[in-house]
Amino acid sequence: MSSTSSPTTPPPAPWRTPFLTHLSKMDSPEFVFSSLHPAPQNSPVPHLPRARYCIFRGFWAELPANHHNDAPKNDRVYESDLLTFTTDVRMNKVFELFSSSAGHAGRRAADAW
Repeated sequence: MSSTSSPTTPPPAPWRTPFLTHLSKMDSPEFVFSSLHPAPQNSPVPHLPRARYCIFRGFWAELPANHHNDAPKNDRVYESDLLTFTTDVRMNKVFELFSSSAGHAGRRAADAW
């Protein structure tokens, strides 16, 4: 005998509400995004840190509308606890992040306080 179950939405991450509360009290929702890059050959350490200030833009699938883009909008059917930030394409951040390892998954961390 088969039964049909309705999909359930998982609860939000336990850190989400405190995180948003803290962000709402900040003048600008900035955080530091850091990654490790291979050091030059003669360096005494294997990796060098790179730290970049970024601005939190929202959660994936919940970003505010871009009023400069008149393309049709997707329905808002997804929710996520995935942090989203943007950067200026002219900056080295994107290149450095994606070139930091062969699998594009180098050591990275984002800290908000």
